[in-house]
Amino acid sequence: MVAFFSNKNEKENLMAEIAIVGAGAVGRVLASVLTLEGHDVTLFARQNTATQLKDARTEDGFLFESPALEAPVPVDFKVRATDSDCGQSFDTVIYAVKAPYVEQAVANTAHLMNDDNTVVFAQGGLQWWTGYAHDAIDSAVTDPDQRIAHHIDMNNLISMLVSFGASLDDDNPALIRHSGGNKVRLGQPFGAQADRLADTQALLGEQFLDVGTEAHVFETLWNKAAGSFAMSSYALITQQTLGEMTSDADVLDQMVRCADTLKAAGARMGLTCDIDYTDYLETMGRNLPNHKMSILKDSSESHYILNLPTQIAKLVGVDVQMLEDVCARCDEIIAPDAPDTHAASTPDNVPTLKPE
Repeated sequence: MVAFFSNKNEKENLMAEIAIVGAGAVGRVLASVLTLEGHDVTLFARQNTATQLKDARTEDGFLFESPALEAPVPVDFKVRATDSDCGQSFDTVIYAVKAPYVEQAVANTAHLMNDDNTVVFAQGGLQWWTGYAHDAIDSAVTDPDQRIAHHIDMNNLISMLVSFGASLDDDNPALIRHSGGNKVRLGQPFGAQADRLADTQALLGEQFLDVGTEAHVFETLWNKAAGSFAMSSYALITQQTLGEMTSDADVLDQMVRCADTLKAAGARMGLTCDIDYTDYLETMGRNLPNHKMSILKDSSESHYILNLPTQIAKLVGVDVQMLEDVCARCDEIIAPDAPDTHAASTPDNVPTLKPE
């Protein structure tokens, strides 16, 4: 049984003011964890989601489930719409929105950032800053016209790699589930402010999450992207679970060839990778035989998981014909559901732009 801060005075001794932008499952789990670690947390969501959460809040707040707890516990963080002026200065701003909507979310909440606060990005796939992390990658590919970088002091940026399960209950918006896994890795793509990285690690604590740091976060992200490409693309193509894919020798061989192609691209960029992707993928299939990749339910990040790594690999001179063929097959499958990131309507966990 973990011990957490239940006394207000106890909390105030260690309290940091934290903004989390994005009220999806990951954002709500982070809000719950940070609240229980003793911090003053505000979750920013688009208007209709903020209203739904406020209506669902009980007298004790929300209810948080975690494998680290013997029973669910109440958590009471603040909820605000992104177009509201809370008049509060934050020590840390965490963006927990899906990659296609980061630009929109940053533009909408730029007023939360200042010269001193830490800005954390937690997205799947390759993150927007990767275009600035290596000379071989054109930043126009990952951040056209510097629309995100324009708002951020890159020395204050921290990348968060999340490997834990999070889910919500459609019938009970007050219930937040940390459903399994606890690995979080933090890294600074730019700058050398070791204290900022250590402080962010300390914020997340040790009660619920295994939080570590990565000295070469771009390298880690790229190597993870190679495995994600293989698993997500063939999940779409085969419509199978991890166990089913990796037990089929022909499918496994094609998955490994994709991952190894991206591994070769990493080597062209001077990145180190000691992963044997055959062993890696077989292990994933054994450990999570019934797991269905999230791209089967939500294809909004497919560009960042599939197409963007392929573009970068091509830029550094690797033969990407197989990757392009795989991407084309996946695009045909998801085309009817492909999101229009310029559309007026957006998913509920994505903050909408304020009118000028």
